[in-house]
Amino acid sequence: GGGKGRGDPAFQRARDITNITKSLDIKCRVHVSDATVPYSRMMGFPLEVRDVVNVLGGEGSSDIVDTISLQCAHLLQMTGKVESIKDGQNMALDVLASGQALSKFLEMLEAQGVSRDTTDKLRERKFEDVLPAAPHQTKIEAKFPGIVRDIRLDLLERFVANNLGGYGNGGQGVEIAVEIGSNVKVGSCLAVVHHSKETLTPKQKNMIHNTIFDIEKIFFNRVLDSFRYVKSLRCV
Repeated sequence: GGGKGRGDPAFQRARDITNITKSLDIKCRVHVSDATVPYSRMMGFPLEVRDVVNVLGGEGSSDIVDTISLQCAHLLQMTGKVESIKDGQNMALDVLASGQALSKFLEMLEAQGVSRDTTDKLRERKFEDVLPAAPHQTKIEAKFPGIVRDIRLDLLERFVANNLGGYGNGGQGVEIAVEIGSNVKVGSCLAVVHHSKETLTPKQKNMIHNTIFDIEKIFFNRVLDSFRYVKSLRCV
């Protein structure tokens, strides 16, 4: 869920869930985030599938890796597998880095009827052979140097829904190329938009650059060294 304070509805839902599970003698912990920035660098199907496979294979977005390892750590601690959250996170990260998580995921897919040929291609990251792809991609580049201070998840979701046809099966979506805190230069790639129409309008490009990405400009002061020539006077 998402929440920004103890009075937020997300916290109330979390309390309701934990109260219900407690009454049923079921162990439960609820993870509440502010839900303002994307966990994944991909938004839109099947781009998010690509990110999931990459993360389970020990790669992918650092934000989603951190979230997965934290949630797994709580589950491991609740079931008595580890004593501390830190130990649980390390165990989860080791499983991700080793590729065991991806192997188990692909095994689950095969158990549900997915062919071995498809899972092999996913393992080899041959996404274009098994997942639909949008016919056009457009890079959104930084117009000025600065630091990425925020990436607006709500506006990004709205952009995908209103401008790219939503979560369809055509491969459309947005691939984020930076993280919060990233330093960008003029021309740095902020995102890649996967779209079905041949081109994006200038308005759509500006919407992503100016609205979804909050970039704090860096101003460079040009320092000019001035030299003062002082004539030395000889005293007689």
